[in-house]
Formats: sequence, structure tokens, C-alpha cells
Amino acid sequence: NKTCPLDVIRNPEAIGSPVFFNAFGFDYIPTVTDLFIEIPILGSPCNEEKIWKISKVGANFWFVSTGGRVGNLESKFKIVRLEGEHAYEIYSFYFCPSLPGYLCGPVGTFEDADGTKVMAFGKGIYDP
Repeated sequence: NKTCPLDVIRNPEAIGSPVFFNAFGFDYIPTVTDLFIEIPILGSPCNEEKIWKISKVGANFWFVSTGGRVGNLESKFKIVRLEGEHAYEIYSFYFCPSLPGYLCGPVGTFEDADGTKVMAFGKGIYDP
């Protein structure tokens, strides 16, 4: 279709590719702050910006795809430190723009019926 989900199963060259974080005004990667994440995958079939964004698919979840733009709401992610007795120094990606009432939740993986795994946000994802 017209989206380009982040899919390392179909592009094994992407495994281990660098990811770049952009947090304006910081010279380090802060937690719980809007970040723009770029994954410049070499050999990607998608001819578009490599900044993450969420793309609505179906009724239950959103894919994490490329084609986002710095400054757009659908491209604002966060790194969140998990809480709890067994979560010491464990972090997770969240889609959660700093706007009251906006969608907010963990980014995980979704596996469809044919076994393809992609990054996604919403109901039916696996949140490690």
C-alpha cells in the first residue's frame, strides 16, 4: 500500500542500522521529551523521509512508518523509563506528543497472519 512500515523481516540489512534522535535544545537524549527519530535504512524501497511517524491502518492500531517530518504531531515519540520493581533501567518507546488529550501509549510489535512483524502502536501489539 502507500505506507512504508518499519519492517526488519523483509529488510535484514536494517538490523543494526543506526537510529538518530533529535530533541531540540538538548545535547543528550532525554526521557519523557518529544523526540524525532530517524532511521536512514540503506536500500529501503521507500523513497521518502526516514523520520518515524504513525500511520493509521485498520480500526485497532497504527503502524510506525517512515515519511514523518520534524515538528509534525504524528512524528513525536518519547523514551519512557518503565516503572515497577523489575523494571530497573528498562526503557520503552512511546508515541506520546506533549499535548493534553492526545493519543499516548507504548510502541511495540504487531505480527500479522503471515508472520510479518512490524512496529506498531495500539490495541493488539506486543509491548516488551
